Amino acid sequence: MPRNTPLVSFVMPINNREKYFAQALESVFKDAYWPIEVIAIDDGSSDRRS
Repeated sequence: MPRNTPLVSFVMPINNREKYFAQALESVFKDAYWPIEVIAIDDGSSDRRS
């Protein structure tokens, strides 16, 4: 890959979406484009709270 390839960022809001998070990451990483970064943002989910 050429060194001048731009970085692509994926911003993933995941509030109360724990059950879909792994699937979403797999989808991003299957992409043929590199380099990428993933920024997952969770601001107060109630998933898995006791």
